[in-house]
Amino acid sequence: MRTSSGDAYNYEMNDVDHEELLRALLEHKGMALISRYDHEMYNDMLRGWRKETMRTIAECAVQQVECLWVNPAAEELGQMKMKME
Repeated sequence: MRTSSGDAYNYEMNDVDHEELLRALLEHKGMALISRYDHEMYNDMLRGWRKETMRTIAECAVQQVECLWVNPAAEELGQMKMKME
């Protein structure tokens, strides 16, 4: 799964790398946020996380959907802060 075209990064994560990252994030007990372009693997594995989307213009003026996934611990903190305001 490429995240960019060309040689934008010194290291490009492969599918196994992405899956390992997601598994580690799912085991993490603290707050976590992850941002990237929309992708089925992330949607499937982060199903219990809140997902926010925004249309963006990426490389070569290509329209993309940028996503921010928020894990339950971070979501809970955000809700608590809103109640306090």
